[in-house]
Amino acid sequence: MSSHTFQPSLQDISLKRFRLRYSVTSDCYYLHWDNNVCPQLAKIEGLANGAMSTTGLTRYTNEESRMAYLGLSEGSTSGEVQWKLDFSRCGLAVRSMTLRATADVRDGGIVTCRVTGDGSSCAVFSDLGDQAIEVPHVAGKKIVTISAHLWRTSEWSTPIFLPQSSLAMCQCPLDMIIELMVVHNDMQRFVGDLLLGLKFSSSGADAINDDSSHVSATEPGQLQVHVVEGAGLVDMETHKPFHACIKCGILPAQNHLGTMQTTSPRHNAYPTWSKEITFPGLDKAALQAGGLEVLLTDRHFFHNDVIGGIRLSIPQKKPTFASQTSAEGALCVSTPSSPSSPMTSTTLTCLPLSQLKGEWLLTPPESPNAGKVGTGKRSPLASPLLSPRGFSKSSSTSSPTASPVFSPKFAPFSPKTSSPKAPPRSPKIPQESPRSPKISQDSPRSPRVTSRLFSNWTGRRALSISTDTDSLHWWMDSSGTEVHHWQDMLSLEGEWVYCWHTLRPKLQPASF
Repeated sequence: MSSHTFQPSLQDISLKRFRLRYSVTSDCYYLHWDNNVCPQLAKIEGLANGAMSTTGLTRYTNEESRMAYLGLSEGSTSGEVQWKLDFSRCGLAVRSMTLRATADVRDGGIVTCRVTGDGSSCAVFSDLGDQAIEVPHVAGKKIVTISAHLWRTSEWSTPIFLPQSSLAMCQCPLDMIIELMVVHNDMQRFVGDLLLGLKFSSSGADAINDDSSHVSATEPGQLQVHVVEGAGLVDMETHKPFHACIKCGILPAQNHLGTMQTTSPRHNAYPTWSKEITFPGLDKAALQAGGLEVLLTDRHFFHNDVIGGIRLSIPQKKPTFASQTSAEGALCVSTPSSPSSPMTSTTLTCLPLSQLKGEWLLTPPESPNAGKVGTGKRSPLASPLLSPRGFSKSSSTSSPTASPVFSPKFAPFSPKTSSPKAPPRSPKIPQESPRSPKISQDSPRSPRVTSRLFSNWTGRRALSISTDTDSLHWWMDSSGTEVHHWQDMLSLEGEWVYCWHTLRPKLQPASF
């Protein structure tokens, strides 16, 4: 049994429209927009080959009356046929839909037509005639399913669905006309829309080593990018169209691989580029871990400032370790082990966030300026990490094999006083290390905190705390159609996949 799903062609995606017709006399599906119907223009032949499912239905022809129709099979009391339309892969949704499906129940029986959008909203039509029916409830839906049901009300009833005369070949009894649109988020600003096509081709050859062991190593392939057209590229402040051009780059940017640019007519809000850009030497693993950046620039601005863009990738999360988190929320810094300690791995020192108030100065105990503030000299640090506290002689001699406890050495910043008599106070070093919270393996994950050490003009080093995302790379911020388009390109190897994208404003470039 066939399970076919109709999808729009490149021309339909560009013009944002779709039309589906079925002729019972020729038993063919037609997908072109005009009204011409002939077997040479047929895309799919056979009712079952274009339907999602068919049950208990048979195509009948009557030579005397020159009629063809769909009816119930012998011995069946009900039948059903379904068609499925999918616009989600191309980034479009239904704007409006009209349906024409004829039926004849003069000899008894019931024929109903059900239209479902995205599997939730549904409408049932029982009075089917020659007039087209508006279907407003599917507006904004990306997947539409049309199903027709036939029932017998008595033993002699014969419900007829889609009757067609052989003298009216151009009037298909089943006709669907759909206008499409790009769905925008009302809460999100956007620059315009871009139609983009992707195609990945790989050789797939297996390399054979000298020891005759087969290793499946795929040779590098190529990525083809088809920049088709743009829509609505207008400055929201001046309401003037951009002199737009498109730049494409591979992520992560290595040696500026594949930085290519298109040209466009001047001052056109709906430019048509239709340019293919090829990036050779890429394998599937590199594309799964990387991405593609497409930027829109205006040549009237200085240095071709970026107006908007998109990034296509599969977001990946950073590897997490339970020992680096704390239930109360702590700053965990890895410190190298002491030379006298038998430990070979690094040690994590956790400092509660509640103690990090204000500015904290980090000075190593080995520095000659340790504990002095405002000397104006840079303290030599053996490592940019927090330095561990030294060991006492009694503890090192009594138990040389015992594992020492590391704790960060810090002192709060004390501003200078206005009185000339008051000498500058040096920060006191606490004799006892601050209590570190215990790390629980089963505790819920706390917000990740990143420590960043930087130098200022006084030569001191301060600690700043900033939140960090869970993405493996900062440019892995794709969502929605950007992720789906990249995944479809990798799964449908060797096929063109086209999709409309909404350009994000003021996108920070990552490949240029």
